[in-house]
This record gives sequence, structure tokens and C-alpha cells, in this order.
Amino acid sequence: MTQIELGTLLTKPGAVELIGKELEARTQGENRPNRVLPPVRYKPHAGELLPVTPGTFDQTTTNAGCDMVYDRQRGLNTIIYGAWNGTVGDNNSGETTIGLAYSDGLSNWAKLPGPILSKNPSSTAIDRGGVTFPQVTYWDGVYYMYYIGFDAPGYDMGDSAICLAVATDVRGPWTRRGQILKGGQQGLPNDRIWRPTVFRVGQTWYMVFNSSNAGTEELWRARAPHPQGPWTVEGRTMPVSAVPWANGTILSDPDVTVSGDLLLLHFWALATSDNAGKIGFATLPIADWLAGRTTWAVYPEPTMEMIFGSPITRPVTFEYDGQRHMLFCGSGTQAGSKETIRLASAAPRIVPVLNAVGRENMYGGVGLFNSAQPLYELRLNRDECGVRRSWQECRLRGRLHVRQFEGYDLAGTRIRITMEGGTPVVDVALKSGQAVVEVDARLRDIATVNPAVYLYAVASPSDSQLIVTQAALRVENL
Repeated sequence: MTQIELGTLLTKPGAVELIGKELEARTQGENRPNRVLPPVRYKPHAGELLPVTPGTFDQTTTNAGCDMVYDRQRGLNTIIYGAWNGTVGDNNSGETTIGLAYSDGLSNWAKLPGPILSKNPSSTAIDRGGVTFPQVTYWDGVYYMYYIGFDAPGYDMGDSAICLAVATDVRGPWTRRGQILKGGQQGLPNDRIWRPTVFRVGQTWYMVFNSSNAGTEELWRARAPHPQGPWTVEGRTMPVSAVPWANGTILSDPDVTVSGDLLLLHFWALATSDNAGKIGFATLPIADWLAGRTTWAVYPEPTMEMIFGSPITRPVTFEYDGQRHMLFCGSGTQAGSKETIRLASAAPRIVPVLNAVGRENMYGGVGLFNSAQPLYELRLNRDECGVRRSWQECRLRGRLHVRQFEGYDLAGTRIRITMEGGTPVVDVALKSGQAVVEVDARLRDIATVNPAVYLYAVASPSDSQLIVTQAALRVENL
């Protein structure tokens, strides 16, 4: 999802106009070069977002991988996180589990008292030693949690596999579905694998994960017709050699989101300069991804590094309240702690707002645009519009140019314009292949002198996704 300034308000008697303007619409297909785009710049917040709790299951680590999820039942923001209670320096000690913290914002997080998923009691299961690196997506009433299962106790010990658990409540109970991908299978190196990230394009689900090969970690991809699988490995998608600032050993923990017709990838790698973990950024046109091409455009330097004297790893980007944020892993500050979750934020109203397609986001939507987040807020001023008595004496007129996102059908998507308080003005269902939406509607009268008018593109529960390429709206007296 891309939130873009649609135009400039003109202050002249009788009208407020939104000037038609190109909106970062990128040409799809091979005629669009895969140029290196500047990354979103995140500013870290001081302190730890989710510190360890001594004497509990997460007394040593709260970031053996994490994800941000929206709790639909309770209307709360939720962090699902990998925890460890062992001793720093002794990776054979303790147990890795998966915990849950919740908040009604992005601060004052409370934790559930115990893990929501622990090691498998079966003596033959791949996750009998411990579980880490949860990634959660929501689809058709079910939460799907992909995680890494280890067959030996301790911190990242033994062999590993990507496993799946499902639940209808993000707090559980979670039902295990077993391993879905493992090293040595389907052409994967016969070594361990880590941290999956899942997204959807059209009717197909995709997974990017890192696989180890004799100590070198690189990114691989897989696809499935449904979040439950079956998953088919399609090959390597990014070698560590593609990152110009990396030392050639570790390219790890991918985070993929969809923006327009681009895939945005955040990852961490060990830098040549100091062998410290740093976060990088790359893009790839979805048309290239669907064609099997792997020429990611990688930003030539790290985008975040050495925060408060700590190497940083394991990025997870998400959207909240019109602003982009990143969870990342930094060193714990309490005695005996190893790694904890920290937060960085981008400047509001400046950077693109990106929704993860097929992976949960803060608004619970799976479309590029959804009813909880307007494309644009137009604050009307009665003096500027020349309105003498009421807004009911005005019309909203104009035109929107739209196109469907590659692999999707606009049928079922709605363009909706509302006034402050939710009063509808325009509610138009789009047709397959529709390119233009004409707007000509009478405004509704409300008590607010200078109300807001919100423009939404609402994705239906089916596969509808939308890119607005031009917008020109005008408020006029009748």
C-alpha cells in the first residue's frame, strides 16, 4: 500500500481543488528498469521495546525472531516473539519458546505469563528441542504461524526445519501441522534453515527464507497455493554476494512487503568493515519475481547499523497510524540478557505506507488499500470554499485514474469517499479492467465547520487490489 500526497489545496473563492498529479505509479513489465531505490530511513527509539523478564521463559532473550500481528478478537497490537531462558555464552542451556505481548498502541507492552508455543512433546518431531523465529499471517479466519523448529535443546541447536501451527485466536491454542520445509530437501543445501517471511501475489503464496550451506547463509524462495501448503522450493533468490557491503558469510532473516508493483526486502548481513550485523534494503519488480528473475536492486550501503553501540539484526517492518515502523534485534541491557526487541520509526507523512500482502499488518487488511486507512484526507475549509450556510450546498466533482495490481482483478473493489463521522458521499463498485472513476456527488451536511473528507479504496474479501495513478477532486458550490 502506498500513501501518497494526491495534490495541493488551492485557496481561492468558490472552490478547493486537488490538482491532478502523477502518483508514483510504476510501469509494470520489463520496460521498467530495476533501479536502486532509496530506502525508508528509520530513527531508532531509545531503550528496549520488549525487555526480558527475569525468572521467566524469556529471561535471556525476547528476539529470537518476532512478528507484529493484529489481534482481531481484542483489537490489540500483538508481538509474537521467540524467547530463550538459557545462559549467555552457553547455547546448550535453556529452552527456546514463543511468547506473546500486547498493547493498544506501540508502547506499554504487557506479556502473557507463559509461552503460546513450546517444544513438541513428540520424541521424533523436528521441533522437539525448541521453537523460534515466528512469522504470522491471517487468512480466511485462521492465523498461520510459520516458525523454526530445532531437534536439540538450547539456543539454535541441532537440525532445523520450517514448521507450521494454526489457530483461530492469535493467543491460541495453536495446533501443529508439522514441518513444511527442511534442509536437504527439494534442492536445498543439506544444512539448517531459518526465519521465513510469507506474502501473497494473486492466488499464490510465497515464502522467502535463509538457508545455510557450510556456514554461508543466503536467501531462498518457495511457493504454495494456500498458506497451509504444499510448499515448493523454487530456488535461491539472493546470494550473499549480491550485497556489496557484506563480508560474504551471512545474509539472513528476510522481511518482504509489497508496495505497488515492487517487492521491498529488508534483511541483515555481516558487514565487511567490522563483521557486525547491519540491516540492508533491496527491491525487485513483482513482474520479475513472477518471471523467476532474481536480480534484486540492492542499496549499496547498510540502512541501519550499530544502534546505541549494539549490532542490529532481524528487521520486521509494519504500518501503524499512517507511519512506517521497524522492529529489530539489539543487545539486551539487563544483566544476563542477550537480545531484545527494539523499535525504529520513519518520519510520518513523508515515506510510503506499505502493507504486507498476505502477511498481517496493523490494519488487518490484505489489500494495497483498505477501509481502515484512507488514501488521502482532504480538510475542507468553509471560508476557502465560499460556503455560506451548509456543506449540503456543495458538490464533490472530479476523476480518479486507477489500475489493477498485477495478478488481481478490480471487480469487487470499491472507491469510497466519506465525510468526517463516516457519512458516505461516494460508494462505487469497480468493474474488471476499469481505468477511470468519475466523481460527482452532493456533500452531506454535518455540524463540523471545517470537516475532513476521506478518500478510500476498499479491497473486498476476494482478490482485489488497486493502484490509484491520478486524482483530481474539486469541491464546488451548487
